[in-house]
Amino acid sequence: MFFNKRIIGSIILKNGKAVQSFGYKNYLPLGSAECLAENLDRWAVDEILMLDIDRSKNNLPPNFDLIKSVSSIPIATPLIYAGGIKNVNHASNVIAAGAERIVLDSLLINNPDSLKDISEAVGVQSIIASVPVIIKADKLYHYDYLKNKTYNITDKFLKKINKYTSELLLIDVLNQGYKGKFDRKILKLLDIFNLPLILYGG
Repeated sequence: MFFNKRIIGSIILKNGKAVQSFGYKNYLPLGSAECLAENLDRWAVDEILMLDIDRSKNNLPPNFDLIKSVSSIPIATPLIYAGGIKNVNHASNVIAAGAERIVLDSLLINNPDSLKDISEAVGVQSIIASVPVIIKADKLYHYDYLKNKTYNITDKFLKKINKYTSELLLIDVLNQGYKGKFDRKILKLLDIFNLPLILYGG
C-alpha cells in the first residue's frame, strides 16, 4: 500500500485553550490556539486542524470567534475546523469565518442524512469525515466518544461518506496522544474505505 506524505498539524481545544490530549481523557495545557497556529505555520505543515472537543459534548455550536481569531493572524497554512457542526448553517458559517475545510464527526452518527445538504452548501472537497476506530476481533468499529459506544461500519455509511466527503480522518482511539503507538493493524483493515486517508492518533 502506497501513501503520499502530508503533515497536518493539530490543535486540540478544551475550554477554549489548546491542550495535549491523551486518549481524550487526560490533558496537558499548551497555551493559546493562535500561538500554536503560528508555530505550525512556521514549521511548514500542510494544513492546521483545530479540533474543539467540548462543542458537541456540551451541545454548543462551533467556536466562530476562535476561528476568526486564528484565521486573522498572518499565516499561510490552510485551516481545518472540527467541533459542534450540526447542520448546513453551522458548516457554512465555519467556512465564512475563515476555515477552508471542515471535519464532521458526531453528525455522521446522529444526523447522517444532513451530509448531502452540507456537501451541496460548502462543496464535497471542503468536507472531511472523521471516523474514530477501535479494533475488535480483527474488525474495525466506529467509536462514538459522546456515548462511549461502538458501531458497525455499514455499507450504507461507507457509501454516504464516499459520496459526500473528500477525505477520511481515521483516528486510532486507544492510542490517541501517545507517541509512536498507532496500531498498524488498522492499516491492514483499510480496504473498506475508498477515500484518501488522514491517519491520526499515536
